Formats: sequence, C-alpha cells, structure tokens
Amino acid sequence: MYLSKIYMDMTHPMARRDLNNCHSMHQTVMSAFSQSECSTTARSERNILYRIFPMDGSKIILYIQSSEEPDIGKWASKGQLIMESFDHLGVKEIPDPVQLFNKGMLLDFDLLASPCKKTGSPLKEERLQGNCKNGRRAMLRTSEERIAWLKRRAEHGGFSVLTAWEAGSVSVVGSNNKGDSIKLTGIRFRGTLAVTDVEVFSNTFQMGIGPGKAYGYGLLMVSLHH
Repeated sequence: MYLSKIYMDMTHPMARRDLNNCHSMHQTVMSAFSQSECSTTARSERNILYRIFPMDGSKIILYIQSSEEPDIGKWASKGQLIMESFDHLGVKEIPDPVQLFNKGMLLDFDLLASPCKKTGSPLKEERLQGNCKNGRRAMLRTSEERIAWLKRRAEHGGFSVLTAWEAGSVSVVGSNNKGDSIKLTGIRFRGTLAVTDVEVFSNTFQMGIGPGKAYGYGLLMVSLHH
C-alpha cells in the first residue's frame, strides 16, 4: 500500500478547475496510475482513495492512498501539484498494512463518507425476472440515521465504533465526460474505534467505506488513541 501526500497550488487555474469539478479531480488523481481496459474499474482495482484538506492560504493538502505505486513524475508534471513531502518524494510505502493493526487496538478516526440508502431498487422477485435497474442513492437525513449507518459498516468492516460525532459536511459537484452532472454530499465523522478483526479491518482500511470513492469520499484516516 502507498500513501501520497501532495499539495495543490490554488493560484493555478487547473487546481481551481479540479476543486470545482470532482470528475476533473478524479482524473488528476488517476493520472499517476496505470489504466485498465475498463476505465470504470481502474480506481477500485487499485484501491485508490483520496481526501482533500483545505489549508490557510493558497494551498490545499491532497492525501492519496493506493495499492499500486503512483508514477510521481506524472503528478509532478502538472503545474497545480507540488511534491514537497515524505522526504521530497511524495510517497510512503506501507509494505504490509495488516501489520499496522492489532485486535483490540483503539484508534481515533477521521472519515469523510457519504451515508446513503438506495431508493427505487427492484424487489427480489423483480430482479429474478430480469429487472436489474439500479435504484438512486438518497442521503440519510438525520445524524442518528447516519451514525447508525456508520456502525453498521463497522460491524462488517472489522471494527466497532466506540464514540462518533459529525464534524460538518462536504459537497462536491461536477460533470463527467458524457456531460452528466454529479452532485454528492458527505459527512465528516470523527471519533474512536476498536479493531475487532485485524484481517477484515485491514481490507476495510485499504478499500474505503461507502459510496463516492472516486470523488474524495471513503478514505478512513486513523491515529493511535491516547
């Protein structure tokens, strides 16, 4: 696994373009990775997740996590990206993510996720008859529903949520290459978790949580709880 930490120069017009169009940001992030025959699976095959952190002044921090090593030269060639962290290489390798965690370990977490439910999905009987139409995702309305959503994800993700609260929301907009509009809203969750299954949690950590991973959601950031 690889963790990249780079900066975006917000005085550069391409940085402002990326920040104002989540699909452009996705393309900028993906530009440093090899592409699959199916472009829609390239991100998930390489477990590519990212998170934007605004800073004071003219820069923002961009964290990018991936199972494939990025081609730093492709990012460095973009005028809006500044590679000046992790010993000036921009990338830190984590050889075996499983070794990072122990059962019972307490971790403080920071997660930007999009807690949704699907509406309009066909019933099981309809699916058996060939109706495979996808439903639409609807944002959960209350904080209680969203925290409950997070705890359900934790049950299947190898951890338990000990404390959790909402620390604001982040929306992204944009349009893809077909001209379809994109609009997503995410909630910033913070709190403390306990690792219950090391293997499963390691997979969750690498694959992310919830929908919208191509647009800056789902990256679980953790630190030791003190």
